[in-house]
Amino acid sequence: MAKSRTLTPGDLVIDSYGAKCILLCVYEQIPNDEWLARQQDPRVKKHKNGTWWKTLNVTGGGGVVAEALVNYVSRTSREDFDVACAKGPTEASILKPLFPEYAS
Repeated sequence: MAKSRTLTPGDLVIDSYGAKCILLCVYEQIPNDEWLARQQDPRVKKHKNGTWWKTLNVTGGGGVVAEALVNYVSRTSREDFDVACAKGPTEASILKPLFPEYAS
């Protein structure tokens, strides 16, 4: 899990559902009990008070994930950046400021 490494925006991780995601920023709100109760993964409910991250799934979509439930893969590669940006203009507009070296 993430405890052995300090995570930063732009890191590529595997979330609690096995999806490859790019960390965008720390999610400042604590997920509420109602949202937690709807989650399919019972481990999610145990991390209410931990650090949460906003994420962008490389294959589309976004969400939030408890830091304790992610596995670090690497910094986001150009290839993963390109795949995520190809999903649409929203994804590209989110990622380009985070990766100016890939945005050209």
